[in-house]
Amino acid sequence: MMMMMMVTMTMVPSPPAARLRAVLRYSLVLEADVPVSRVVFTASTPSRRVSASVNVTEGQICFQHRIAVQACVPDYYHPIDLSVDFDLIGKPIASAGNLTPSLSTETLTHRTETLEFETNCRSKDKCVSDLSVSLNKSGAQTLVLVPGATLHFVVRLQNRGEESVRTRVTIPIPLGLAFRKISESDRSKCSFPETPNLPREKDIISCNVSHPILPENTQMAFDVLLDVMWSAVWSEHLVIRVMAFSENEANETLTDNEANATLSILYPTNLVINREDFTPEVILKIGSTEMESIHHYYRVSNLAAVSLPVSVTFLIPLEVSPGLVWDIQPIRVGQKSADCSVPTTNLSVKNHLNQALSCPNKTCRIISCEIALLTNSEPVVFHLQGSLVPNSLSTVGGERLRLTSRAWVGFDRRMYAQTSPDPHQGLHHQITTRVEFVQVQDYVPILAGGAGGGLVLFIIIGLVLYKVGFFNRGLKTKMDQGGEGQDNGCQDSLQPEPTEAL
Repeated sequence: MMMMMMVTMTMVPSPPAARLRAVLRYSLVLEADVPVSRVVFTASTPSRRVSASVNVTEGQICFQHRIAVQACVPDYYHPIDLSVDFDLIGKPIASAGNLTPSLSTETLTHRTETLEFETNCRSKDKCVSDLSVSLNKSGAQTLVLVPGATLHFVVRLQNRGEESVRTRVTIPIPLGLAFRKISESDRSKCSFPETPNLPREKDIISCNVSHPILPENTQMAFDVLLDVMWSAVWSEHLVIRVMAFSENEANETLTDNEANATLSILYPTNLVINREDFTPEVILKIGSTEMESIHHYYRVSNLAAVSLPVSVTFLIPLEVSPGLVWDIQPIRVGQKSADCSVPTTNLSVKNHLNQALSCPNKTCRIISCEIALLTNSEPVVFHLQGSLVPNSLSTVGGERLRLTSRAWVGFDRRMYAQTSPDPHQGLHHQITTRVEFVQVQDYVPILAGGAGGGLVLFIIIGLVLYKVGFFNRGLKTKMDQGGEGQDNGCQDSLQPEPTEAL
């Protein structure tokens, strides 16, 4: 696009004298302070600077210069600056004794004018932008201080007004975080700390967005990734701020030019509760009042480097079945101390446990133990001990039962986070003891009955023998005589018969 520019100069003698003559030297510069000019003079060699010398006399004189404006000017909001510098070399005036004219000391030999672009704004004076910015972090609004952790969030910028001039987005980097990466589009240019991964005070990310003009109804997004310096000194919360600026936004719409995100700082922990030892099985005799002792040992360990207060809640069955009671003793704790009590005031804990794992048809007791500080070098062992007391076993003959105690580990989730692959893994455990019943046979009646029956049978046999005369001496003699006769007969029957003589 071609434009015509006219430079007008007037030389007025003071005081009026003879006709003045001089040589005027001037220089014109387009956008002297801009690295790349939007316009140039269309001389033999296009340039944004032109110089000339002309002879002038008093009065007004005009000079014309053509300038060319590049197509699709990126910045048509700011005017074009035109700088003019000149000086005057006077020629001697013969009629005035060869006096030489010169410029007045009050004359300004440098001047800057502007050439305005015509805009398509609703107001003829200037466009008015309306920027808004938002900050989105996926997932929970927390930051867990583990080695190698990063913080990722997305900044979204929107211009809901007219064309925005020299739009800029800034993101201050809080202490404890270090710049790693930010996405840049073809329409934005971001500057960031020269030394990534090293946190410094007052580090900032600054992005020039679609300079110089951001069109109306435009949206842009930036992906920001920061490294977490987990060993830094942290407060309870971390605030991320992002701000948007432009040169032509009204004060009435600046309320949404800043967005904040508050993250809770969580320290990593890895708590595990498991079985240390237990009584696997007990056998009860039906009808017996003998008691059996049952032991459940729970071991609570902290596998992380951060020490923290821990609570352990036990759900203990007191009545295993009707007539069978586990007479639990106070919980014993290992070398490290813990304060154990029945939670009467914290009804939410009781209700939660009763709803999660109730004891149908049984009576349970909830005991909560508080460990002031659980370190990774001192696990705590809890010993649940009690006697299984059979009050009446007539209703459980031959039945097999299971006695199960349960334990949960709790901590302040506003300050700590479980960092195991499964956040709930290791925080709950249960121990089960099998209870079997046996019927014991009473052999006393059997032995007594057998002895009495044998005595009666012996008496009956003796009477029978007496009746048949087994105990008479004459019977023995007769029996002996009868035996001899029988022997002779046997001998006779064995003699050979005599044979007749021939």
